[in-house]
Amino acid sequence: MSKSLLKSRDFQEECVLSAIQVLAAHFAQWSYDVSFPEVATIPLILLKRLHEQTTIESLHRPVKRLIDQVSTWLHAL
Repeated sequence: MSKSLLKSRDFQEECVLSAIQVLAAHFAQWSYDVSFPEVATIPLILLKRLHEQTTIESLHRPVKRLIDQVSTWLHAL
């Protein structure tokens, strides 16, 4: 891959969206485990920071949706 492609906004956006999907699947697997709060706390803090700092509007909704879902799972335990 060329450096210009790696630096493009579309490529970076797709990478972040893919990471969000993988993280959501990981959290879904662990959501009923007793250790889920320990597994999810640090990533949840980092997701909140990403949501606050990102300037890419198309990432706000998926990141916020994942934050809300993980928070719901945390409060359900």
